[in-house]
Amino acid sequence: MLGDFSYTGEAPVHQITSTEKFIRRLILIAGGLLLTELVWLLGIRPCLPLYRVEITDIPGLDRETILAWAGVGKKSSFFSINKERAELSLKALPQIESVLIQKVFPDRLRIILTERPAIAMSLVRIDGRMVPIYFDKEGVLIRIGNDTGGRAAARPVKNPGQETVPLISGLVFNEPVLGMRLPASFASFLADLEKIHTATPVLLQAISEIQINRKAYESFDLVLYPVHQTIRVRTGSDINEEMLRYIILMLDVLKTKKMNVEEIDFRAGMASYIIKEASSGK
Repeated sequence: MLGDFSYTGEAPVHQITSTEKFIRRLILIAGGLLLTELVWLLGIRPCLPLYRVEITDIPGLDRETILAWAGVGKKSSFFSINKERAELSLKALPQIESVLIQKVFPDRLRIILTERPAIAMSLVRIDGRMVPIYFDKEGVLIRIGNDTGGRAAARPVKNPGQETVPLISGLVFNEPVLGMRLPASFASFLADLEKIHTATPVLLQAISEIQINRKAYESFDLVLYPVHQTIRVRTGSDINEEMLRYIILMLDVLKTKKMNVEEIDFRAGMASYIIKEASSGK
């Protein structure tokens, strides 16, 4: 009968199996490991010394110098590196045109450097040896010496890792140091070289040397020496692509005609030339 039925309201007790216990333990262990890894990754590893520092190779700058200027030491960590300060510091180096520093979480650093391109070079005597020195388009001395070990290289001279740059003679240096600048009177001349070097560098490769012929009041003329001819070419302080093309064309014409020319003078606006005097023995 219905009146004889009673319900206590208690659910049957579920017995946890050994499999479920094992799964729960695995979850707890995995959660503990994950939490430990997060603490290590987010809180501890970025505070420890950097694992790797990648640096762009720049001739004349060794790794230790770059790290010192960037303020990166053996104990530097991801959190301790001041990216903006390091970039400003490295930009002060005369060899460097631009700097990009990338902090890669949690323990890596990239220092990406762009070298100032050389537009001209000269030769100076240091410790009894002729050593090449390189200038950029602003007349800043950006490198002393090159991969030739300080010996004067054959002309035209190749700037290590870059295109051929012209040799400039007639400049006087007492004690050349990185970062020094050529006098302001050479600014226009260097700007002309930079334009030619950018547009048609092959024209500069036809000239083995450009000599500075100083005059009064910081003015100067130029004397150009072609690569494959003994004729010297005199010009004013300005030089451009059109002039160089005309000079090379005229040199080819004189070579074809086998004219015994010693010098061509473009300073008056029209080309004039001097014939070599016959030697007394002929």
